[in-house]
Amino acid sequence: WLPLVVNLSAFDGLDDIRIRFRWSDNGNWSGGFAVDDITLRERHGTDLSVERVFAHDPLADLFRPGDQTLGHTMLPLEQAGPLTVAAELMNRGTTLLDGITLSVSVSLDGDEQVVRDTLLTGTLSPGQRTTVVLPTYWSPSSTGSLTVTFSVDVAAHDEDPSNNTGETSMHITGPGWDDGHGAMARDLGHVQGSIGGDRAY
Repeated sequence: WLPLVVNLSAFDGLDDIRIRFRWSDNGNWSGGFAVDDITLRERHGTDLSVERVFAHDPLADLFRPGDQTLGHTMLPLEQAGPLTVAAELMNRGTTLLDGITLSVSVSLDGDEQVVRDTLLTGTLSPGQRTTVVLPTYWSPSSTGSLTVTFSVDVAAHDEDPSNNTGETSMHITGPGWDDGHGAMARDLGHVQGSIGGDRAY
């Protein structure tokens, strides 16, 4: 799937707008294409949005040996290390944004464990996305439901504050199964596998 954002402001005020899709498989055989989740929305001048929140580092190499920052929905306490969190931000407005403040809160079973405010350097152009990764230097000390909440603020008045907050959660569980084998398996809520192939994994 490829998300695509198109600025239609040049057509603002017209009575009839039609969108046509042209597609090519570049000379390769292919059965077609699918279009899903088409949304038309108003664009404000100033609109900073939290697009996604992560309880791990989404920019880390998935195959880095010994790394514990992969995305999990459940993780045994015995294998939980210092938590790294991240958020993907997007400038959904039409003006350049600066003075962005990012606040993160980490809670375990409702008890706040980490609170951190960060002033981001640089600017965010209209339509630009950026992913901010923050180490918390905190490790879970008990089992329970872990919640990561990000909120953003911008120096200029945000005209749509409804998308300024996002959160994600994961469960810190008891001991892993099979004497720890598979306890760090990547888990995004679905089962996926393959048979065959000649590349090492």
